[in-house]
Amino acid sequence: MSKIERRRAVVTLYQGNYEAELASLMEKAMAAQRAEESGMTQRRAGTKSQAMALAAEYDALLAKAEEDAVKVTVWAISNNEWGPLADEHPPREGDAKDNTFSVNMKTFPPALLRLALVEPGTNRDGEQILADLGDISRIHFLKLETAAWNVNVGDDALPKFSLVSLLQQAKDPDSKQQPDSE
Repeated sequence: MSKIERRRAVVTLYQGNYEAELASLMEKAMAAQRAEESGMTQRRAGTKSQAMALAAEYDALLAKAEEDAVKVTVWAISNNEWGPLADEHPPREGDAKDNTFSVNMKTFPPALLRLALVEPGTNRDGEQILADLGDISRIHFLKLETAAWNVNVGDDALPKFSLVSLLQQAKDPDSKQQPDSE
């Protein structure tokens, strides 16, 4: 029988202010596109669309942001690790969220992250891996923490449908799927 490979997720942490700059460019490009579609701006023949110029600028900045980004892998921990970790972080009495998840939701997620940063089968230390990232921002920490939670408790069931059938149905809702034998 084959062993089950651990789930993992790669979290992209952008450097500096890329996310804000990308959001701003996206907003400007969409506004320019709406203005062009509504006829509020006149384009002379042969001139480039302002929306397309901003979109090209966005794409170039996104490529640079991806190139400079730090990619961090978080791993699912084993069931044998989950129990003792959960026992170290019992739910607080009277806290509805804690009772829903059966752990202290203030202390458990950071502890889970530290375990989830360690690739299975290695002797690395999650605290050291986190320290090696430097003094990360709160938003970066929360992205990592959320990914660690999701990779450990998120639904891992694959969709049970044919994507081909869904696309064909969306294209022509009245058509019927043709059998493969034709």
